[in-house]
Amino acid sequence: MENLGTINIFIHHPDEDITLNIQKLLTSYASLIIGRLGIPDRESGYNLITAIVKGRIEDITSLSNKLNDLDHVSATPVLTTIDIQ
Repeated sequence: MENLGTINIFIHHPDEDITLNIQKLLTSYASLIIGRLGIPDRESGYNLITAIVKGRIEDITSLSNKLNDLDHVSATPVLTTIDIQ
């Protein structure tokens, strides 16, 4: 069973190391990601990435938890309650 949803990733004052670590994680979970959108807000110092994901809830949660382990990063999964066949 697969779930469909997003992981909303907020990055406060991103630097090259943070950006590289996020990119490595997203690449390692590429099989879950069906699309993504990144928006920088230079005035506030925040960036937002929304990753559209489809996969097992355990895998999506694992990616979200690993993103949350990074400094200056907050990731929140938002998933459908309907399993995708």
